[in-house]
Amino acid sequence: MNWRSMGLALVVVGGISVLAALFLPWSWAGPSTDPPTGPLWAAILALGPVASAALMPLSVRHSPRVPLTAAVAALLAGGLAAVVLLDIPPEHGLGAGGPTAVLGCAAAVTGWLLRIPAGPPGRAPVAVATVFALLAGLGAVPLVHWYAEGRFVRHTTAEALDTALSTFPDRLDRYQWGTPAEPFRLLVGPVVAGRHVILTQGKGVRALDAVTGRPQWSYQRDDVRRDDDLAGVTAVYGGRIIVLSYHFYGGALVVALDTAHGKEIWQRRVRLNPASGLPRLVAGHGVLLLDATYLGGELVALDGFDGTPLWSWDTERRENPCETAGTSLAVAGSVAALVVSCHGRPDADLVIALSVADGRQRWTWRPPARTAGLKLPIRAADDRFWVMYAQTSEAALLDADTGAMTAAHTIPAGDPEPYRLPLISDGVLVYADEPAIGVDLTTGEVRWRLRTAELAGWQPIDAVSHNGTAYLLLAPAGRARSALTLLAIDIATGQVHDRQPYDPGRCGAECFVDADARILMGPGRLVVGSREKGGFWLRGIG
Repeated sequence: MNWRSMGLALVVVGGISVLAALFLPWSWAGPSTDPPTGPLWAAILALGPVASAALMPLSVRHSPRVPLTAAVAALLAGGLAAVVLLDIPPEHGLGAGGPTAVLGCAAAVTGWLLRIPAGPPGRAPVAVATVFALLAGLGAVPLVHWYAEGRFVRHTTAEALDTALSTFPDRLDRYQWGTPAEPFRLLVGPVVAGRHVILTQGKGVRALDAVTGRPQWSYQRDDVRRDDDLAGVTAVYGGRIIVLSYHFYGGALVVALDTAHGKEIWQRRVRLNPASGLPRLVAGHGVLLLDATYLGGELVALDGFDGTPLWSWDTERRENPCETAGTSLAVAGSVAALVVSCHGRPDADLVIALSVADGRQRWTWRPPARTAGLKLPIRAADDRFWVMYAQTSEAALLDADTGAMTAAHTIPAGDPEPYRLPLISDGVLVYADEPAIGVDLTTGEVRWRLRTAELAGWQPIDAVSHNGTAYLLLAPAGRARSALTLLAIDIATGQVHDRQPYDPGRCGAECFVDADARILMGPGRLVVGSREKGGFWLRGIG
């Protein structure tokens, strides 16, 4: 084998790679200042391809000094490229340019070592070059992965839990477990997936056993600036996969974790318009949707199983585009529907329905003229969408397949807050307000109205359902202060099954903040989060 010829080939490949790195992005979503500056690029090129090209004619004289000089120069060029990589902010991500430049310099160093003439020591130059090439080749992939990902992730895993039976809570006055937690966020709330409760914590999430409250696994990232950069948490495939989305400059990082063990399954970086705002994460029909349309961005669909990009839809495709618009997204069956609300132009408000499979437009719908426009957000109701009118106390349901309007009805509360939207379960819309009302999902007729005495002085702030029973979390209405209350009602009839005060921390009128309190449905447990004397606590009831 002609080692010197092989060395020449490696030097040529290394030089081409360094030149190619000049045209490749060095960061995933950073500005143009992330790649090397002009002086640094000049130094890398001078020590790398230029020096190799200049010294190549001299290397035919079989003098060891020329190859050694060129190898040292290429090594210095690779060092400068590595220094540039270390200066790229972690939130900008790592592009292909830097690793290509460093590996190109490593190939040039290996090639020059192979061109050192074999002297009395025999094949020492070949051996040194072989060891260097093996170290560079074997270490390239793990080093790049560690630099781009591993050094920012703090991740623990756990053994899978036994499947828990989906049963009712036995008693609303029995607290099975409790643990301190961070206050729940309004837009990125907790998720129940099978037997796990997934909570936001810092710049990531942690999983608890919903039955026992024991910690299971956690996932944290240190390459985000603020806790709020965790923009979404959701579950797909029946809760078997938990998906997180992080907002970075110019895009989002989507990470999928195995719910049972907490192991990472896949991750995907998605480029978005830097001006599009915080992308929301919505799951449906095995597809993940990143909604960044609020300020004129786009909607991006990813396969929930492996993160493969499926399609994208941008706001330029919609009818009557507005300079600024608010959007809200929901998924029912295989259809994703967006409410496009044009500020100052309610006549231009509409619902646009897209196929989850390919992003093609299925239908559009505009509200009746007398209602002037739509109010955000939109909700999925089985195979329909629930929408609310902006200037009247009315709502309607739209068929997900056709967009036909059905079951228009008056909203009992007049104008519910966004986080007090109706609970949709078992063919009934439960407006958990004062008074609480059950509306038939098919006809829009009121099925039942909770007796005024049950809610006098109380305001429902959250609700969940399970097998025909709705559980309402009540807080004192107005400025009154007292402990929270749990209410269990029959969804079909509105009959009250159970009513219990909720004050495990014995706060009385001191601790509860309505906006923070939430109620979740776990297997055989109600999971309630609220403020207590020791801070925010999460408790399992059943």
